[in-house]
Amino acid sequence: MIDFFSEINRQAKHFPASIALIGPGIHLSYEGLSQSINNIATRVLSLGIEPGSLVAVHSRNPNIDLLTNLALMKAGMTVAFSNSPSAYISHDIVFDVLISDVVPPPDQRFGFRKRLPFTKDWTQPHQFSRRPIKSKPFGALFASSGSTGTNKLYHANKKNIDFRINLKASEKFFEGVPRYLPLMLSSSMVSVIDIMITLAKGGQVIYLPSMSSAQALDAVAIYQPNYVAASPFTITEMVEIIRKYPRKMRKIDQLYTGGSYCAPEILAAANELITDNIVPAYGLTELGLVAMSPLREIEGIEGAVGKLVSGMEVEIVDDAGKRLPEGQVGEIRIRPPSAAPLGLFQNNRRIEIMDGDWFSPGDFGHIESSGLLVTTGRKKNVINIGGNKHDPERIEDLLRQLDLVSDIAVAGVTGSSGFDEIYALVCSEERPEVETINKKILELNYKFKIRTLFSVEEIPRTAGGKVKREEVMVQIRDQISRM
Repeated sequence: MIDFFSEINRQAKHFPASIALIGPGIHLSYEGLSQSINNIATRVLSLGIEPGSLVAVHSRNPNIDLLTNLALMKAGMTVAFSNSPSAYISHDIVFDVLISDVVPPPDQRFGFRKRLPFTKDWTQPHQFSRRPIKSKPFGALFASSGSTGTNKLYHANKKNIDFRINLKASEKFFEGVPRYLPLMLSSSMVSVIDIMITLAKGGQVIYLPSMSSAQALDAVAIYQPNYVAASPFTITEMVEIIRKYPRKMRKIDQLYTGGSYCAPEILAAANELITDNIVPAYGLTELGLVAMSPLREIEGIEGAVGKLVSGMEVEIVDDAGKRLPEGQVGEIRIRPPSAAPLGLFQNNRRIEIMDGDWFSPGDFGHIESSGLLVTTGRKKNVINIGGNKHDPERIEDLLRQLDLVSDIAVAGVTGSSGFDEIYALVCSEERPEVETINKKILELNYKFKIRTLFSVEEIPRTAGGKVKREEVMVQIRDQISRM
């Protein structure tokens, strides 16, 4: 089992000059990392922040955010990971402490009982840091948009985080010493876990918290990571940039992706242009990694997301909750070990969930005899046209491949017939005619058509690139009401 803070101290003792964090504005060795974490942790304790406190950090310097968050965890706090503390406003969260070098606070509605001004000397030795402190049980609070774009808050305690670290660290794509570039949202649970694994293994984290896909390609060329994690949306943009502006580049050893559906054509292109080893995966904020496999093992199988990882129990059930035999499509449900419960954060308190119970993420799929998990769409987002069910992500992927639009989002709205009708928001320099798109769909033998197209400047997406389904539906209904 990996004990994160013990491993950081071990790396600092045996390889003090090895680089731990590198990027614009940061070049920190393991000795410097260990000392900075200890110095900040002892400082916050000396200022009266009690272990177990709920703390948010907001700094102009994202590198300081990361160091402070790790230090707070070592000191036994529950840390809110977010690009901006204002992400928690809609949940009426009241933090015990806000640590910030930004004046005034990021949002006047942001609730906190006490504010501490962060200063640069927190990372330096001071009278309270005569000896390194021992890490205490800690926690982390994550704001997740899920597949619908609706924010949820999840509280992971030390037991849950340790489980996730050890589950993912045991997988083969983390073999050796990683040089990791996270291109997923830096405050997401996936990125935080991967950063902790990389540092515990003595690797390097290339920390560039916010960048465009073009800048990400430049970062790959400059820092030469051997492991990169990116959302399907980011990978799609990277592929499009390389196709439009061809460049010579050293291929990444391993590219991990997950979080939403990624078109097979994009995965194949990324495998050709960016890496020789792309690893699609299926996981949940609520649970962690569930399935993964290199692309070469699942290529040609529509919807395949990988083989089930050890430690997770997965089954397919019908509408009545009865387990279906191998190969039959139904609703996916998952049960993690009872030793790794997660908490949903509501009404400013932690509610224990996922303690040995089955969890249904809202996805349809089946399990093949080889242990391969195949997904076929989301239950909540399904578009039902007279019994023929369609996944909006697959429809959007198809329409993007037609090269008639630059970006698109679709939703089903029940018509006078009682069946869903498909409406679409499109971004395009020249708005295509709906008849042109439907003709293409018919030529490809698909059993659906688009009712109406609505032109928009931008498709509403989360910071991780997922379509905000509820916002799309609101915009489409608003457009329909004006027709």
